[in-house]
Amino acid sequence: MSELHPTTDSNTYVTVILPMAVPKPYTYAVPEEWVSKVQVGVRVEVQFGPKRQYAALVLRF
Repeated sequence: MSELHPTTDSNTYVTVILPMAVPKPYTYAVPEEWVSKVQVGVRVEVQFGPKRQYAALVLRF
């Protein structure tokens, strides 16, 4: 599982859905070294809030 961050110096972003009741999908930056590995439907680890990590699914790339 790849870990994505809400802010990095990347030009590539993905939209993910989180396994909780939030009103919309969220967008995260993809580190350059993971761009070739991330695709729609892949499970990734994202930071949500200051200390929480969640598994999310890539909805759009």
